Amino acid sequence: MSASCPRGLLSVLMFSTAVLLGLGGTRASAEARPGYLTGKAVDAQGRPLAGVRIRVYGPTNSGAGVGQSISAKTDAAGRYAVRLPEGTFSVQDAIHDVRYDGQLYRLPLYLVGEDKTDFDSENGAEANFVFKISGLISQDKRRDSELSYFGGFLRWDVRESVGGGTAVSDPSKTVVLHLTPEGRLMDGSAGQPLSIQRPFTSRSADRVLKDLPLGVYRVRAVLRSRDGAEEPLLVSPKPMSGAGAYEERPAPAPEARLVFAPKDGDAPLMTQNGVYGVDLELSPSGGKGPREQQPRASPRTGVAEPNGQEVPRAPWDNAKFKIGDRVEYNERLDKWIPGVITGYAPGRYYRVQLECGDCEKPQIHENDLRLAPKAK
Repeated sequence: MSASCPRGLLSVLMFSTAVLLGLGGTRASAEARPGYLTGKAVDAQGRPLAGVRIRVYGPTNSGAGVGQSISAKTDAAGRYAVRLPEGTFSVQDAIHDVRYDGQLYRLPLYLVGEDKTDFDSENGAEANFVFKISGLISQDKRRDSELSYFGGFLRWDVRESVGGGTAVSDPSKTVVLHLTPEGRLMDGSAGQPLSIQRPFTSRSADRVLKDLPLGVYRVRAVLRSRDGAEEPLLVSPKPMSGAGAYEERPAPAPEARLVFAPKDGDAPLMTQNGVYGVDLELSPSGGKGPREQQPRASPRTGVAEPNGQEVPRAPWDNAKFKIGDRVEYNERLDKWIPGVITGYAPGRYYRVQLECGDCEKPQIHENDLRLAPKAK
């Protein structure tokens, strides 16, 4: 089991594996019908999913190379059939609409076999899908990136006081998060309470929880000393983007409701999940904590701000980029958009002004950015 996977997720991995074996692979199936893309969509327990939209895209022979997008929805048995004209096509996405906790989530499904190669409609093809609320999006994703999983992620920062700067880390202590599911998870399954322990350091890897099964949780936290003594912490979660991200941060409390905000639009196949991460602030429940060790991020610009004076420096160590750097943003597979770093956001995220008119992204993770090539 990977280091990012809590013990409570073992059952998720086990039944997901069983479902994948039962569905078999894609493309090479004897069930392929000439002129069609066919297949089935199920949940992680193998139950059929109705209403999943499957979309394919490709240039048709009759369209002089012009691309065409064609879609179909699964029936009550979870099966679908997309009739295709002559041409070469690929699966574009498979989206399952889930009404959950008063919000609409457009969640991408896992492609069994992970075969995204183009196919000739004359031969037909088969593609099967599984609705997963945790686990790797695809095997070629980086295990150390929180963006590589169907599950949600949260990043936390321990403050010196409520509304204060970042507290001095102490590796002899442990940050403990207790997460209790509030009702059923997004796929209707029963969630398991989780207790996550991380050393209290300034390392980014020690301040993130990856691949949390999608759902709503009650979260509380303590700071545990080596002798076992625990100091309760106040918690204040806020989505990093999407619904609620631009509202005032909730007042710190001993326990809070953790909700993942749905992403806008449809995620291309095997690229991302359908929710934004959560930024979690932890602060002492009483009195003043340790003094600030490093500049904190300004809530107005995201630029490091010691003693109220803004300076263009990242509020974490070993930053890959600095303000003013020309970069490229990986919006989706093989599509890079040029832009300029304009600020910082918590958790190794950057504010980027993209070259697409009035198009500023408030939070892009460093893994989705690269330095732009120098002009010749």
